[in-house]
Amino acid sequence: MNFSARIRNKLLYRFALPYLLILLIPLLSGFLIYQRTLHLVEEDATQSNLSILEHSRMTLDTRLAEIDNFAQKLVSDPKVLQFQYVNNPISSQSMGQVLDLIKKLADFKPINSFVFDYYILYKGSEVALSNHTIYGLSEFYQRHMLLDGVPFELWRAEALEPFYYQKYLPARSITHDGERQGLVTVIRSLGYPNYSPGAAIILIREKELKELVSGLDVSDSGWAYIADERGKRITHLSRSGVSGVDLPHVDLPADSPSGIFRKTIDGRDMLVTFTKSSYNDWTYVAVQPANVILEKVNYIRDVTMFFFALSLLLGGLISLLLAYRGSKPMGGLIGALTEHFGEELPKAKGMYPFLKTAVSHMIHSNKQLRDKVGEQLPLLQAALLERLLRNGFVNEDELEANLSHAGLTIRAPYYAVAIVQFLGYYDRISKDILDELALKRLHVREKLELALEGRLYVLETKEDRLLLLLLGDQETAAGCKAVYDAKLTALAQSIRHEVNGELAFARGTFYDKRMDIARSYDEAKQALVYAKPGFKGAVLTYEDLPSPVTPFYFPVEVETRLGTLTRVGETDQIERLFLELETANFNDRRLSFEMLRLFIYQLWGCLVKVGGELPRQEPDVQEQLKMRLKQLESYEDCHSEFRQLRDEFLRLCSAVAGRKKSHNSELLQRVLESIQASFSLESLTLLQIARSLQVSEVYLSQFFKEQTGETFTAYLERKRMERAMELLNETDIPVKEIAALVGYGSSNTFGRAFKRVYGTNATAVRSAAALAAHRDGS
Repeated sequence: MNFSARIRNKLLYRFALPYLLILLIPLLSGFLIYQRTLHLVEEDATQSNLSILEHSRMTLDTRLAEIDNFAQKLVSDPKVLQFQYVNNPISSQSMGQVLDLIKKLADFKPINSFVFDYYILYKGSEVALSNHTIYGLSEFYQRHMLLDGVPFELWRAEALEPFYYQKYLPARSITHDGERQGLVTVIRSLGYPNYSPGAAIILIREKELKELVSGLDVSDSGWAYIADERGKRITHLSRSGVSGVDLPHVDLPADSPSGIFRKTIDGRDMLVTFTKSSYNDWTYVAVQPANVILEKVNYIRDVTMFFFALSLLLGGLISLLLAYRGSKPMGGLIGALTEHFGEELPKAKGMYPFLKTAVSHMIHSNKQLRDKVGEQLPLLQAALLERLLRNGFVNEDELEANLSHAGLTIRAPYYAVAIVQFLGYYDRISKDILDELALKRLHVREKLELALEGRLYVLETKEDRLLLLLLGDQETAAGCKAVYDAKLTALAQSIRHEVNGELAFARGTFYDKRMDIARSYDEAKQALVYAKPGFKGAVLTYEDLPSPVTPFYFPVEVETRLGTLTRVGETDQIERLFLELETANFNDRRLSFEMLRLFIYQLWGCLVKVGGELPRQEPDVQEQLKMRLKQLESYEDCHSEFRQLRDEFLRLCSAVAGRKKSHNSELLQRVLESIQASFSLESLTLLQIARSLQVSEVYLSQFFKEQTGETFTAYLERKRMERAMELLNETDIPVKEIAALVGYGSSNTFGRAFKRVYGTNATAVRSAAALAAHRDGS
């Protein structure tokens, strides 16, 4: 038996072992499936709970907002507030007010099914009113609010002594009309802090709150509850019969609005789901035993184990077949290697030593071939870069294939081409000069690669020129431009002294596509045209090249508007318009010098035209302008002359505005004096004042709004209301007479205006003033 035959006989045994190891895959996959299923079922259950809690929260937020609004209406009703001053509501003199208030309370309809009943309690008169009758406080407590073990005095102190903006008491068992009810108590105090004459009490059915979370599975010692902003439980849901007080405390993350986490509570593994309300900071919590959820996983585990046993049996049979089929081609491969290399390979004992020897021989041969190819790689890369600069690739796929073949990686957010040109060597080629240029290119190349940290490719195409392919890593093209221009400018200044010669840097635009690199190269060559011997400037960039064909921006409508604004004295508008012209012509456009000079001439013509229509203080201004225009010789001269023309326009505008302002101040003072003298007259109108001042009503209306910032009607109403407020606070004049004194013929019209300005009615203001005076007197 020859060497290759002996090796093939051992293959079957070697291949059988790996296939037997494959039998572990069903076990591993079953375990992973089990774990994944456990996670998914747990996530499904907890997400379901979270959805129920979120829905409950949104529903309860809506209902509580409605209840808050209902309570606000109760405590802010004028009749409810006025009844606090009734000292003996049971007397016959007060019976009319009592019946009136009961009728008013009956008009308040509960806004949702949560509201069980509502009452108004008064501390001073010790009474409670419902929408159908009146009680003494003690009788009311015994009939409608009786709590086990809570005496009346303690309940009264809790309900009436503190000031509550809106207080929710946890659900308690209350005897109401002889029937025990689970109710949540809402207390809203009358008055304000430090003065609370009573309170509104609203009772909410606890069963309505429990129905919100009834969809939660709280079997097997689970529970759910709703807690207020201080963590006090308003209501809870539990099938174990445990009271809300005896339920274990659950610490929740303070910085999370909702979430799901596992926690050991009383020795049991529990899943806690919670969400917090952004409306009132209430918390909705569900706590479930983890084993309730894992019961669903047991079925999946049994099915998984059945298929695992079946896979184990089938896998054993299949592994034997695959071992035979896998060893057959490997044996053929060993035979082929033996036949191909023949006597070149040394003898080896065993399959793997033989394969190792054969592969090592192949690798050695391949390395020799790659070394020969590597010697040609720099030439290949240079040729590829030249082709890229000539736009020699059809698309990105072709470019990427060639880059990969040449071992180049050109990947960056932005790309640009720059040219380094050694100046002064045109038509001066000799051996000494070529040697000198070679040394300079090498020095500059080392400096560039060091300063730009390798984020470039350098290509030598001519004796006096280097091409740089820049790779920009900034987020924007503008960022790449700023970074590279700063570095190239600094390099240009330092290298000029080191190489003892003149050189120029020219850069094309940064593009985000590699196929645009050739375009950037063409732009760099266009920029390089402006580099001449003696050039000492910074980096020449394509973006900064002048464009002589670009027209300046000064359309006819802008010229017309400029003249109009100057004639009417609008200084702010003139400054904004000149800022617009400066941005358009000196920043956004790359205008040639000739085009800029034409723009200055046209702007000067507009100034001459406007100045001829207005009185001038300096007769020789036009002559000075003519002299300056003749001296325009550079971009800086044009920009400076633009600013001086702007100052001339502003000077003219300020002169017009000064005269206009003096007239406006005098007219406004006369209008205000007329209003102050006549605002108490009902017949006072804008037309009347306009006629007295001999101006049109439309003009006076616009003028008044511009000068005061409010309309004539609004100003007149405000003056009348200010006077009315003074009379209400400082005199005892009846409201109807005050309305007439401030120019209102109807007390209803006066009342609507007063409420529109101050947000309350005049009677309430008079009552508040009287109450304040009474307290000061006492």
